[in-house]
Amino acid sequence: MLVGVPSHRHAIALQRREAIRELCAGVGTSGVIGPSSADTKAGAAASSSAASTAITLRFVMAQDQADVDRNRSDVWLFDLPAARRAKKTYGLEKYLLSNRFLRTAAARKDTPLLVVLADDDTLFNATLIAARMAPFARLPSLVFGNVEEWFMWDPVAMISTCFAYSSRRWELAQESARNVSTIAMLSRSKQECLRPQAVGPFPYAKGHFLGYSRPMVQRLVTLFDCCGDEAYALGPRARRAIMHPYYNKELKTSHPNHPANKVLTEDVYYMHLLYRAMRNESLTLVHLTLSEYVVARGSEALYRADVYHRLKRPERWEYARQRRAQLLQPLESPQPRPRCATMASKYRIRRGGHLVARLEHCCQNWRWCDLSPLPSKHARRNSAASDASSASDISGIDWLPPAEDPAA
Repeated sequence: MLVGVPSHRHAIALQRREAIRELCAGVGTSGVIGPSSADTKAGAAASSSAASTAITLRFVMAQDQADVDRNRSDVWLFDLPAARRAKKTYGLEKYLLSNRFLRTAAARKDTPLLVVLADDDTLFNATLIAARMAPFARLPSLVFGNVEEWFMWDPVAMISTCFAYSSRRWELAQESARNVSTIAMLSRSKQECLRPQAVGPFPYAKGHFLGYSRPMVQRLVTLFDCCGDEAYALGPRARRAIMHPYYNKELKTSHPNHPANKVLTEDVYYMHLLYRAMRNESLTLVHLTLSEYVVARGSEALYRADVYHRLKRPERWEYARQRRAQLLQPLESPQPRPRCATMASKYRIRRGGHLVARLEHCCQNWRWCDLSPLPSKHARRNSAASDASSASDISGIDWLPPAEDPAA
């Protein structure tokens, strides 16, 4: 697995890079970790198995942001346009760095089967995640990360809109629009989901730890390089007033909430490209659990998860360092198998007698998968029963039966 972490020159950013180097268990900062010898059949098998969970970490930075660790082998430097930042935010910097990283990963012959973009305030056990993702590693159409939220994408403003946890918000807005002569008669929250240029809605994986299969990276690069989005973001988008879907009004470039004055959310942008290209194709989305640092929880600021986020301050990294064993404990064997279902099975269900989402506009061939529970006393106690109940599966993945169609 190749993990790219966009970063920049700053004392705190340097501390984060050093913490990631130290704490992301199993990460090799100077190259791919693998067995030293494979001169026998057993050794070759071990080499193949280890290769599937080998980790390469790369910090992705702009040339003009090179820091004191610029000569380390785990730092990739890229030339970026000088006018990439907004007045008070990093603007397009992370988006452009992410694009450069994915282009490089798509072009290199030594890129592993799984490719990840991670935030620099994110902690993860890379080796553990690679092992848990092993059943999916060879799927050509694969996206993985924290897959819970849905968005639409406004390609003119280049921002996300119509946030929800399924397609239901958009479906209800569509139903309301059929009962009025103009959408201007609807509430702002409904109008937000009805912009004619908006793409979606679609589920997406959050950018804290956003992964793709190698073929998916290659396709994604083709999609974002096809139509001049970078040039538009750097040029016309930054120089003209834009209708903002949330505020429902046109904002001048001087307005602090003009899209060009905010950070472009590359994770939703990437998923809107895949949605447009693959809404009627097959795609597997694998959900990773996420724990975000919450100060109010005190000594339990983080709970056990695949990925930890919001470690923005040195004391938060120290908190994680002191709890490294419980947060990043190694993979135990045997593991319960991942569970998967069609998107229709996940979302076309009833709660309290009410339909949650029709999901008729897309994604009929998409699959949503949940990794097995992380190792714990409770999980270990129930693992035998879980394995027995899924003994008929031969691929290492449990496919759940389709849910009853609520429309029937």
